[in-house]
Order: sequence, then structure tokens, then C-alpha cells
Amino acid sequence: MSTLLYQPRRRALSLTALIDVVFILLMFFMLTSSFTRWKAVDLQSPVASNSTAADVPQLILLQADGALKLHDSELSLAHFSELHAQHLSHFKPTQATLVLPAADTDLQTMIAAIEQLQQLGLTAVTLGNALPASAPSATQTQGSAL
Repeated sequence: MSTLLYQPRRRALSLTALIDVVFILLMFFMLTSSFTRWKAVDLQSPVASNSTAADVPQLILLQADGALKLHDSELSLAHFSELHAQHLSHFKPTQATLVLPAADTDLQTMIAAIEQLQQLGLTAVTLGNALPASAPSATQTQGSAL
């Protein structure tokens, strides 16, 4: 006959504290997440290229601010986003195109410029070595040799 006079009650879990924890976790993951769009960009390697060694690629000089200049051509734009279908006459769409970024050009600018060139219709666009910091800019004369 041992009946307990005091039976401990099960304490209910507080939903307010649980909601606070979920809200804090949600805020943490939202603030630490990056919402940039990641895409794959096809780059042509010299080994996999269909062009012969005698073909000289089209050289495009890309500056850190997005300025773009087609080497040995009068095409010079303040930003690569200004490339449109009317500029296609300056390019040879079937010839390999080599994008040479300036030394301080960030990766997102390079990828966006390559995507813009591919949307223009250039099929063999690849990324070349970065220009040295002392290289002539895209706004200088085109007489410099690369």
C-alpha cells in the first residue's frame, strides 16, 4: 500500500523556447548563405581543340572593371555587357577565342565575360593566362605585341 502522495508531473516542453531556437537557426543559415547563381562554363583546352596549331586565336583583353578590347581590332567596349549581335562582325565565330584577363580581374567578371561571348555565338572561347600588372591596358594603343 505504498501510494505516493506526491507524483511528479511531467513538465511540458515549452514551445516558445523551441520556436526561438528554430528562428535563430533560420537566421544563422540565411545570413551565412550565398545566393549567387552557380553555373558550369565550358572551357576549350588546347588538347581538345579542333583547331590546328597554325590557327592564331582571337585575343580579347579583359580589364578588372569589365572593359573589353579585341586585340588587333577597333572593337573596344567600356564593359563586356555591351556586347551585342552587331559586334559579331568583328569576330570570327569558328576561330578559337582566348580571353586574357588583367592580373587584378576577379573570377566572376571573367566567367560573366566568357558567358557573354558564348551567348554572342563564339563557340571556342577559353581563358588564357592573366596579363601581368605592367601590361598595357585595353584603352591604350593596339600596337603592343602580346
